[in-house]
Amino acid sequence: FVQPRSLARPPPRSMARPWRADTRMAVSPFDIARARVRIESYGTYATVAALMTNASMRLMTSTTVNETKEWLDRLVQAIFITSIGISILTGTFTAVIFTLSGIYAKTALGVSMDGACKAFLDQSQVFRQRGFQAFEVSLISWSIAFPLSLFTRVHGKTRWFVLLFGLALTYAMCTQWFGVIALARELIYIPRGIQGPFKLAKA
Repeated sequence: FVQPRSLARPPPRSMARPWRADTRMAVSPFDIARARVRIESYGTYATVAALMTNASMRLMTSTTVNETKEWLDRLVQAIFITSIGISILTGTFTAVIFTLSGIYAKTALGVSMDGACKAFLDQSQVFRQRGFQAFEVSLISWSIAFPLSLFTRVHGKTRWFVLLFGLALTYAMCTQWFGVIALARELIYIPRGIQGPFKLAKA
């Protein structure tokens, strides 16, 4: 005997399961294996940024800033201190941002919250963009500070040659670095509809 639909009683209110956004059971085209590879790259960013910060701190502590009456020496020392300070701060910012991103994304995967992991990666993208931009600033600042440090160590006319050679080498290195970044932006990120974190580099 089949009870008619009109006579079928709805389940009790206490038995009805209310709807909720359960990220643990969220259904989405989320490839965990690829997500793990993506998350591991955050650790690489954090490691390189930490190494850059350490290199900047060593350069700062090993460079002696003396009191001098020469306005040119004071100017070089001021630019050096500013550049190395910016490099340390931006490198630290980058390391912390990508470390936190990797920790929380792995935590979500570890407790089987795949949907939460995907949502976290998507919504925290803006922070990683800023972290990468800070990483670029850290690289440039360190590259400027290093030849200035050599300038303060060398005396006489030779230090001008050292400074110009260091700045020229810095320019050449930055050109190659940002060439790689621009290539990645054009071939990988723009096709996915992502302008950052490489929007500082020219396409």
